[in-house]
Amino acid sequence: MDNCDNYVLCGPYGICTFTYYPVCSCLKGFQPKSPNPWVRKLWSSGCVGNTPLICSNDGFQKYSRVKLPDSRRSWFSYSLNLEECKKYMCKNNCSCNAYDSGAR
Repeated sequence: MDNCDNYVLCGPYGICTFTYYPVCSCLKGFQPKSPNPWVRKLWSSGCVGNTPLICSNDGFQKYSRVKLPDSRRSWFSYSLNLEECKKYMCKNNCSCNAYDSGAR
């Protein structure tokens, strides 16, 4: 158990790293949504993009060794490999904002 086990501690597009201080930071290309509370360690409002996403042009950042968020509204396919998932399912769907290799 660590602070990062607290659900949504860092809010949307935030990343929790319990080995660093402060534990919450924003993903690359994002900044705190509410800077004043963020400075006071109130991170639950999360982060917002520095620029609007353009789903046909924007790519993906690779993050390793992270705990994945709640996935109850996610779906998966055993028939697609990782590259097919990225190219055909996620890059052609503007509501897709992540994909996972499932490798552990």
